[in-house]
Amino acid sequence: MLFKPRYLVFFALCFLACVVIVLFFGQWPFVRGFLGDFLVMGLIYFLGRAFLPTRPTNLMAAVLLLAFAVEGLQYADFVNRIGLADNQLVSIVVGTVYSPTDLLAYTLGALAFWAMDWQG
Repeated sequence: MLFKPRYLVFFALCFLACVVIVLFFGQWPFVRGFLGDFLVMGLIYFLGRAFLPTRPTNLMAAVLLLAFAVEGLQYADFVNRIGLADNQLVSIVVGTVYSPTDLLAYTLGALAFWAMDWQG
């Protein structure tokens, strides 16, 4: 069976945690920024695990590379350079502020969620 509902539950928990952070902890930069980025790794990883027939290590590597690529686009000021700074959806998805701390959050999140799945 390709679909794995257990991972969809983990995805939903990560999504719910992200929503709670945005709604109630938006004024706390560490929680919103660092913990939010940490959780986003689980969010994307578990969604992929629910539907994709791939090895956990390969999937997490791809998710981490995607996160680093998005952060690279932020560093390059991509959204402003292509004239979409006023597009709220693009600004949210790609982001507009580069932070090396985000790379640490992504890496720690990737390791934590991969380890949790590996033990699992």
